Amino acid sequence: MDILIEKKDDMIICRVSGEITFSTSPDLRKKLIEAVDQGVKKVVINLKNVGYIDSSGMATLVELLQKVKSAEGDLKLAETPEKIKEILDMVRLKDIFDFEDSEEKAITSF
Repeated sequence: MDILIEKKDDMIICRVSGEITFSTSPDLRKKLIEAVDQGVKKVVINLKNVGYIDSSGMATLVELLQKVKSAEGDLKLAETPEKIKEILDMVRLKDIFDFEDSEEKAITSF
């Protein structure tokens, strides 16, 4: 998994590629929790290039959402592939996330 993070004021845009799994999700978690702890209130996670997410990856996304919300911020998932949305829907997590069709829409939706 590759993670590219861009910071803009109180927002970060995180572009993830590869698979979010038990072995890779701790790195994603660490980087984003660190950003929220430093005052980031708006988080966009672009999942365009993610081919697979397992239960550990889903737990990481839920934890990040909770962390951002508790800091009075918000998290958006951008360009999420249908395959990933279907996985989130199967485990009843799809409704807790805000999905945007493009990164630009996610950025302007806060």
